[in-house]
Amino acid sequence: MTVLGTGIANGGCSLLHAAGLGYGASLALDLPVKVRLLDKESRRNLEDPDGLLDAVLESWKKAGLTIPEGDLFWSVNSKVPPRQGLKSSAAVSVAAIKALCSATEIELENADIVDISVAAQLS
Repeated sequence: MTVLGTGIANGGCSLLHAAGLGYGASLALDLPVKVRLLDKESRRNLEDPDGLLDAVLESWKKAGLTIPEGDLFWSVNSKVPPRQGLKSSAAVSVAAIKALCSATEIELENADIVDISVAAQLS
């Protein structure tokens, strides 16, 4: 199993929710997420009930970015408790996008990472 790319992000706490204004504010928490893009399936069972990681790949492609050739698999190690309002989905999607950046040697601005992450989460 080869690690094609690795991305790291953190959970957070909303200070101002973006739903009403389109812009929000959050505070990063020491709850790390590490996502690895692999060429073979990990031995650990990956639970992605909402299909977020597939949506990240689709949003990446829709942004006109290339993906590595061959079969791709994900490995996620997260300290962010899911479905608790601590930005677990955002952290996983951002870390996955950073893993894709690492795998493809593409550098994205933070705003572009956010745009792809938002598109993935909305889908």
